Amino acid sequence: MAFYFLMHLIFPVIMLSETEIVIRLIIAAGLGMAIGYEREISEKPAGIRTFAIVSIGACLFTIIGILIGETNGGAGIDATRIAAGIITGIGFLGAGALFQSNSRVLGLTTAAGIWSMGAVGLAVGLGYTTAAILATALMYLVLLSGRFYGKQPKIKAEKKEQAG
Repeated sequence: MAFYFLMHLIFPVIMLSETEIVIRLIIAAGLGMAIGYEREISEKPAGIRTFAIVSIGACLFTIIGILIGETNGGAGIDATRIAAGIITGIGFLGAGALFQSNSRVLGLTTAAGIWSMGAVGLAVGLGYTTAAILATALMYLVLLSGRFYGKQPKIKAEKKEQAG
């Protein structure tokens, strides 16, 4: 009993209220929807629903990990395992978005976005909302920049093929 008390003095247990859980899930949904919206208007197969669900799911798994740690006093709970499971699982989901056509890999940006959105959901679940919002804004900017710069190398390669 004394060990348990000392552990709480050294490593205080994070108590999440139901309100905070709801807020974190709503933030995760909103961030996922923001990236999903960009993919939707770019006419990509994974859009608002996919990105929002990935972010919400990662956030919820993270919150569940925190709650399990709270109820067991942190005994035997390794939060890094839960995070690793989330990243691995979402990696498999992203791999499903990839396919090969005419010796070109398609869907790589969508797969990377799905994987990154899992990290955003994980960050929100842990309470690192500022980092999650910044990461989402950066992802959005990168995706937008692809509209202007992403097609340029393909055009140059086609011109070289036509000239040669």
